[in-house]
Amino acid sequence: MKKNLFYLFIALFAVTSMTACGDDDDDKDTGINVAGSYTGTIIVNITDEESENPIKLENQEFTVTQNGQESINLSISGLVLAEGTAPMDISAPNVPFSVDGEKVILNSTDLNIPLKVLGGLDAYIKSMVGNFQGNEVAFKIVAEQELVEKVYITVTGTKK
Repeated sequence: MKKNLFYLFIALFAVTSMTACGDDDDDKDTGINVAGSYTGTIIVNITDEESENPIKLENQEFTVTQNGQESINLSISGLVLAEGTAPMDISAPNVPFSVDGEKVILNSTDLNIPLKVLGGLDAYIKSMVGNFQGNEVAFKIVAEQELVEKVYITVTGTKK
């Protein structure tokens, strides 16, 4: 009888001592995925955020890839800003985002991403602010360039 009681005690001890901690995963999987191809409008203003004659590009395609639940990569190819000039590409890797409910928020103001603008001039993307919600996206890119000071690029679009 003492032997059976001893084995019962060991079994109870083993069962109660094996507990698992809560969710130990550091992944903040929100279930929101903004990766994909988008089509939309891109408005470029040089030197002023709201100029009288912005460059407006309709039906522009761009791609977003997602790096887990922390950052995105943005790729816009073939922006023709002026007739007879070579197309400009925007490649913005590792832009951090946060999640607020069903919305992915871009609020990066300390970026320093290289960008080639008209004529191969060097510029730097300094900020990217906006959001993704559902299949819609709207954000503004601010780039700085020595000759023109700032370039404001407003992007709105819909996921395909």
